[in-house]
Amino acid sequence: MQTYGVKDPDALPPSLLMTLVAGLPEDSRTMRALSGRRVSSGDLLLAAAVDRLSLLVWFQTKDGTKGRNRPQSIVESLTREDKEERKAYSVPVDELEATIRRIRES
Repeated sequence: MQTYGVKDPDALPPSLLMTLVAGLPEDSRTMRALSGRRVSSGDLLLAAAVDRLSLLVWFQTKDGTKGRNRPQSIVESLTREDKEERKAYSVPVDELEATIRRIRES
């Protein structure tokens, strides 16, 4: 875990590992993976601002007045679920959930 400088998380006791994970920032890669988000909140807000700006500019064009060739939404492309990418996160999350169950049972 990059935040704590841990090179081998498997070497840590599960209870310590869970404590460290619980203390990670909301926008860390691990927390985003656990929540299913692909991008940080800040990046999503920036993308929304760019989307709104591009719409304002588009409305001033001939295409915009006729409703043609609307600009693609960056937010939509960032939040669209990619099944292949979701698979990449499923293994670590499953292992983490199994570790949580083992801790609760002991």
